[in-house]
Amino acid sequence: MPAFAYTGLSKSGKAVKGIETADNIAALKQSLKRNGVFLTAVSETTAQVAAAGSGGREVDLSALFDRISQKTIARNTRLLATLLCAGVTLPEALQALTDQVESRRLKGVLGDIANKVNEGSSLADSVARYPDIFLPLYINMVRAGEASGALETVLLRIADFMDQQEELKGKVTSAMIYPVIMTVLSGGIVMMLMINVVPQITGMFDGMNAELPWNTKFLIWLSNLLADWWFLFLAAGAGVVWLFRRWRKTELGRAAVDTFTLKLPIKIGRAHV
Repeated sequence: MPAFAYTGLSKSGKAVKGIETADNIAALKQSLKRNGVFLTAVSETTAQVAAAGSGGREVDLSALFDRISQKTIARNTRLLATLLCAGVTLPEALQALTDQVESRRLKGVLGDIANKVNEGSSLADSVARYPDIFLPLYINMVRAGEASGALETVLLRIADFMDQQEELKGKVTSAMIYPVIMTVLSGGIVMMLMINVVPQITGMFDGMNAELPWNTKFLIWLSNLLADWWFLFLAAGAGVVWLFRRWRKTELGRAAVDTFTLKLPIKIGRAHV
């Protein structure tokens, strides 16, 4: 639900200000009026500022896990297109979507988009305010649909494209599960052997004066290193994964990962659009 910073006047004429959440400005105005406050100025703020304004008395931990997936965006895009095809106006369709979604974060996003459309902004400009949710292709396709007067058709094609993307992602994930599991298990077994088994074997060479081969010396050295500093190797592995995820979000990283994904030997069914 959007948060609004407001200033107003009480019944006694005293200036008051604060931060409240409401579906829109009209709902905020009615809520303040019931409390004896007459609204004079209002501006939308962020959830973080709203939490700070409340003095930190309430922390909504569920918001940390309220992730908006592209599958959810595709489903709501299809619903929006269906409503438009049925003759429902865009503001009414957006309000209907806002009322039916369960995610609090998505409800706030759709509510803000509906407010901007009601104020005269285009749908493309409204969704462009959330680039972390709506991809550039989505925004540009919506803009093209509004310019051509075929918004509902474009929205249906966007939903189809996003569904195909999710299907491809699912197939790639399924194809990678087995190699990843085998890699993790193999690494765990090798580490267990190096930490527990190799030191027992090397104890046989303590009483011998024979010169050991270089590869055996290296194996013993690596075993001792893993036994003493195994936690550093785990931290380094976690750091590599974190750096890879950060790199994958960059333009160069996305291009490299997408190129690798497209070259995977996965048979994709023919799409019917």
